[in-house]
Amino acid sequence: MLRSLVFIAAFAFSSAAFAQEVRLPPQCISNGVAAPDWAACLRASPPGSQWRALPLINLGTEALQRGDYAGAVRYYDEAVPPGQSIISDVIYHSNRARAYSHVGRNAEALVEARIAYRMLHRDPSLPMPPQTYFPPYAQSDLIYASILPVLRGGNAEEFAPAIQEFIALPATDWVSYVNRTVVLSDVEDYQAALIMSTRAVELAPDQAVALNNHCYILFKLGRAQEGLADCVSAVARAPRAGFVRHTYAEVLGALGYCEASENELAAARWLDPTNVSFQRPVPCVAHQGRS
Repeated sequence: MLRSLVFIAAFAFSSAAFAQEVRLPPQCISNGVAAPDWAACLRASPPGSQWRALPLINLGTEALQRGDYAGAVRYYDEAVPPGQSIISDVIYHSNRARAYSHVGRNAEALVEARIAYRMLHRDPSLPMPPQTYFPPYAQSDLIYASILPVLRGGNAEEFAPAIQEFIALPATDWVSYVNRTVVLSDVEDYQAALIMSTRAVELAPDQAVALNNHCYILFKLGRAQEGLADCVSAVARAPRAGFVRHTYAEVLGALGYCEASENELAAARWLDPTNVSFQRPVPCVAHQGRS
């Protein structure tokens, strides 16, 4: 399975103005150096308090960064009272889009992705000032990388212009090339994706996500044997990453190592039980002398 590195730290509603307006407890206020302990903030935020969404959203983001999609969705859901909605910054909405898409809640993911896209275009019709859409640490290429798969999966009209805008952004580091690999793979332009994944591995030969994605692209091009070494290296570096184990299962299946493929698929499912794509079987036809 292909996977991008889009781990964005977002601390929604944490501005000094918000803190003053709702009189946040001290556990929820940054010391200016590090983010608050959001678990402690949540303990200091009783149900019904107007700031309770703050720690829940940020705990959701921390879970997303760890790859705990079930936890992220649980926190994001609890942050929004029944029958209500929250409009925050572009990172919040792109993170929610990514989390909900991962667990198969595609309609909700599409709503969030569309809000994020409108923010990328400074749409003034949203119920918050456009100057607050982007926190200082927001990076447009990472936002696009999060929402483009969701827009494409939902056949959204925004997808066609969004991908052109994304590709036109300058690639600055290995993460940029990894994300371009993912997006180009999503539109099944595997030859172009291979150029990007090759560059990512050149820049970051020890990064599991770059190795995994390069292996996956070669697999999609019918060159699984060439990608095998990169898959092995990715698993060695990130054995607890479900998407890495899933790619390895696909490559082993393509090469006819069926028992090993099943073992890797089982590991992927155990590591990430919320990923709906892991529930599908991996095709494999055993070659003579392989099992």
